[in-house]
Amino acid sequence: AGTLDEAFAWARDIAKLDFFAVTDHSNSFDTASKDDKAGTYNLGAYNSSNEKWQAGKNAAAAAARPDEFVSFYGYEMTWSGGPGHINTYATDGFVSRNNTELNNKTNNAGLRAYYDLLKMHPESISQFNHPGPTFGNFSGFDYYDPIIDQRITLLEIGNGEGAIGSGGYFPSYEQYDMALDKGWHLAPTNNQDNHKGLWGNSNTARTVVYTDDFTTEGIYQAMREMRVYATEDANLDIVYTLNGEPLGTVLSTVPDTAVFKVEAQNVAGNNKVKTISIITNGGTEVYKKSFGTKDATLDYSIEAPNAGYYYIKVIQEDGRIAVTAPVWLGKAEAVGISEVGCSTPSPVTTEGLTLTTEVFNNEDSDVTLNSVRYEIKGGGVIADNILNTTVGASSIVKHTQSFTPAEAKKTTIIITVTMTINETVKIFTNELVLNVRDIDRLEFIGIDASHLNEYVAGNYKDSMGNFSEIAMKYGLRTVYLNTSEEFIAAMTNPKFQMLIITAPTRRLDPATGITHKNYSQAELDAVSAFARQGKTVVVTGWGDYYESYDYVASGLENHMAGQQNKLLQAIGATLRLADDEAKDDDNNGGQPQRLYLEDYNGKVSPLLEGLLEGQKFSQYGGCTIYA
Repeated sequence: AGTLDEAFAWARDIAKLDFFAVTDHSNSFDTASKDDKAGTYNLGAYNSSNEKWQAGKNAAAAAARPDEFVSFYGYEMTWSGGPGHINTYATDGFVSRNNTELNNKTNNAGLRAYYDLLKMHPESISQFNHPGPTFGNFSGFDYYDPIIDQRITLLEIGNGEGAIGSGGYFPSYEQYDMALDKGWHLAPTNNQDNHKGLWGNSNTARTVVYTDDFTTEGIYQAMREMRVYATEDANLDIVYTLNGEPLGTVLSTVPDTAVFKVEAQNVAGNNKVKTISIITNGGTEVYKKSFGTKDATLDYSIEAPNAGYYYIKVIQEDGRIAVTAPVWLGKAEAVGISEVGCSTPSPVTTEGLTLTTEVFNNEDSDVTLNSVRYEIKGGGVIADNILNTTVGASSIVKHTQSFTPAEAKKTTIIITVTMTINETVKIFTNELVLNVRDIDRLEFIGIDASHLNEYVAGNYKDSMGNFSEIAMKYGLRTVYLNTSEEFIAAMTNPKFQMLIITAPTRRLDPATGITHKNYSQAELDAVSAFARQGKTVVVTGWGDYYESYDYVASGLENHMAGQQNKLLQAIGATLRLADDEAKDDDNNGGQPQRLYLEDYNGKVSPLLEGLLEGQKFSQYGGCTIYA
């Protein structure tokens, strides 16, 4: 999308940002030996003379303008296929997943090794990047300790280069609540994971810091102290204090009275403040006030407040959201509901599903899970499960409940958990909204999840949510086929009209207990019979970047292309996927393998029917096709 110099200049001169940081995936420019051991690598001298690393730092330094524009350069530490991505700033050197030890995914050994490394560098600042199912959420924000809590002070609640509310913008507010509930002290950020240019103004999301030292070190210190808020509206200013202390403050004791003062101002544009809310542990809204004015002030007091975090959430009239770093009052027990879920993204009437509640205990001693109750909001009780089971120190317990929706409507499930903590009974609640459809009015799309398929059940798993939502609007329900038996059975079920089979992953390490999957002859025969009925089979490919790993079975037939070509042969197609990588060094979205295609060759192929001239097709990390 451009050079570093162009990115910094655009952010400064066109987007008119006050400060701007760039991070690159550190594995893309790391040239150190993959076999270096702990004790030899660090975030000081190690890799500090790397040519591309120095080029990034120099570009940031050259772009800075005293009292006008602060610019700095960091790196993004990634683990392909989980457990997540982390931005790290304010270091002389860097490391990457190219290092064998740091990329070890067995029991998240690599992540834990990186935490140990950060703990050795108190000057460093790190951020949990885009937490969620696509890239991972750091094993549910596990491995907390008081030192790493001081090193990782930021969490992205929004990410992406698309407009707010579009498919290119990815909010993760619930992950912020989860991390705070588990004891982390964090401030929210909202950033652009930008691969297309328009650095800083591709959308209106902003990260805002409080500082009276407008220098790189001043910005760094604000990030360390969590004097930060995140907003989807670039024109929204927020000032938040609790008992006169600014956001990011940790008060060691709980005061008798908590006095909240919030000032929200739309400094430009025509937007108005709709509501201001105070949010505490469990994501619970303890107070909300409506406004409908351009500027708004909230003054509110709580007598005998509970220990915990308290942050501010502002919702604008156009739906855009801003959240602040909390102020912490004492220390609440790091115990509660971490997440609730459903076994299917597309629930339907008369078909059973499984509700899941994950309860966590991040304390140093055991607690008791007394009960988990599921009920329909405005309806009856599904089940009241009396458990009286122990949740060990620093552990989680998952509870499941079967449920069969009876009506086609939006159904809200209220989950209530009671726990005994230090002889005190506490109650936690959460809600899960199910958009239940009438099964008799739907046809099905089967999505193969039985072969550790890319973006489904393998690398970047659970990434079909947007597709499922779009399909449902057309009366098509997506069904994950999780086993070979389900896969084969779907081929004979008249409800299924389409089958989507993404490439079976080859980039997850079997050392973690994963075995790569190939198609059996029975599965190939079932797909062949399905296609002969005139039904649709979608087969996707992937580049062979990751098939050089030692753990990928030898022989081209074991590669992703080899397996997908067996499917193409079975359905009678003459197309074949190449065992290669589709790249363009000149026309790309920031990386040679990140392609945005818009030349459809006159749409001579029937596969291109329906495409509109000018539409861009995103192909990231793909392969070429023999037509």
